[in-house]
Amino acid sequence: MVGKLLNTQSVSRARRLAPVVVLLADLGLGSAAWLTDTRARDTYLVLLLWPTLTAAVLMPRRFVMAQVAVVAAITVAAPSALGMGAMVRMLALTVSVAAAAYLVTEMRGRLHHTREQLAAQLDESRRVSASDPLTGLANRRGLEERLPGMWNAATRRKEALSVLLLHGDQLEAIDVQHGHVAADEALTELGGFVRSLVRTEDIVARLGGRELVVVTSDASTAGPADIGERLRRAVEDASLGHPITVTVGAVRYSPTDLDDPLPTFAGLLEDAGEALDAARRAGTNRVVGLSSPPFLIPPPRSAAS
Repeated sequence: MVGKLLNTQSVSRARRLAPVVVLLADLGLGSAAWLTDTRARDTYLVLLLWPTLTAAVLMPRRFVMAQVAVVAAITVAAPSALGMGAMVRMLALTVSVAAAAYLVTEMRGRLHHTREQLAAQLDESRRVSASDPLTGLANRRGLEERLPGMWNAATRRKEALSVLLLHGDQLEAIDVQHGHVAADEALTELGGFVRSLVRTEDIVARLGGRELVVVTSDASTAGPADIGERLRRAVEDASLGHPITVTVGAVRYSPTDLDDPLPTFAGLLEDAGEALDAARRAGTNRVVGLSSPPFLIPPPRSAAS
């Protein structure tokens, strides 16, 4: 990261200095071409190619065009007393310089365009790899990538973090009665509805099968069951394509818990999974919440340590 920053700063500094360097080179080489003898004059004029290429690499297109015009003026004016043959050679040199500047500028533009395309493709590849193709929600990988950021943000803000597992109660019955396509459509609709119930910065993901995960943080003192109940009631009252309810297992980590190192991803899901198992043993369309569970990973430090 530091190397990339230094490289960016170096390029920015070079672009600021480029007009000054090119101008000084033009003045120096142009003056030398006027003051030197006839034999060396062509050499100085040919050297004008280098500040032109510098402009083509580091300066905007309008400055490159101005530089080519300056080179043309110098090369045409310098040998004016040498006869038509020298004029033709200098005109050919001007055309060559202009062509070289054009090619370098075009190459720079194409490289920039290619770099932008590659960056866009990489971003799209990352987005697709972190998304569930059926529901469009985050998948397990996307959840695993974003969870540490939410944990750290909640720690900084001294907010509690809640992890909720939602199981669609009727999805298996829809699969049996109406087929896989109808069940997938119902799951997608459920996922989109749950996504609409939470904030943009909250995570809604599909782990696979019929389970969704919601990760949210807030500064209230509400228990995990209160948050799960809000979601459960909203789904029950929603007018979805198929009547669906959810059974919810919710775990809430207090700011004190968040001061400990981040639990393993499996540990977080295990905590919420135990709450969901308890809820499903009690029936369907209900919520079980656990707050600051004793099986938080890593375990609390002992008093001796």
